[in-house]
Amino acid sequence: ALGLRAAGETPAGDAPDAIGSSRARARPAGGRRVAAWLVALLAVAAAGWWSARRIAASYFLARADAALRAGDTPQDAARALPLLARAASEQPGDFRVALRTAYAAGRAGLAPESALAAERALAIEPDSANAWEALALARLATGDAPAADVAATRALAILRDYPGALYTRALAATRLGDGPDAALARERLTALGANNPEAKRLAALLTAGAR
Repeated sequence: ALGLRAAGETPAGDAPDAIGSSRARARPAGGRRVAAWLVALLAVAAAGWWSARRIAASYFLARADAALRAGDTPQDAARALPLLARAASEQPGDFRVALRTAYAAGRAGLAPESALAAERALAIEPDSANAWEALALARLATGDAPAADVAATRALAILRDYPGALYTRALAATRLGDGPDAALARERLTALGANNPEAKRLAALLTAGAR
């Protein structure tokens, strides 16, 4: 709009030119108007393309969420992965898509893919406790207890009373033979369970010896 205005304005105080001069100046002014219209059309087209891709990513993400809510089996999670891949192709830098992919891949039993997706999420949001916990779970599933302990500790540094990170840290510490750290994480998780249903559920899993 500013370009069109600039192309059509006559500077204040200028007297009208003679007819011949006006005709001679008409061509450059017309060229500026055409250029301004082209810039406006390109901007509208770019905005429409960006919006369409964002809408498509949201659509595939919603379908993936529905698949994940359908059940807790690895097959349910596996059905979500192609949908999340479609969402990622539309919005490669979307944190939600990367994090959801990390959890879905972990539930599907694809620990290396889960770790890669968690790392993508952390590249976008390095201070996300959820992404660090997703990476901790993935590292634990690959058998890398030291890396799992580090990632869970990072999650707890961001969010001190994070039930999932306390659970993962307790498991990692146990595998590393660090009884005091495992007991401390378990005690904190049990204390949280008094008011937090998720913490109570995870504490029960630890008590039952879940690995």
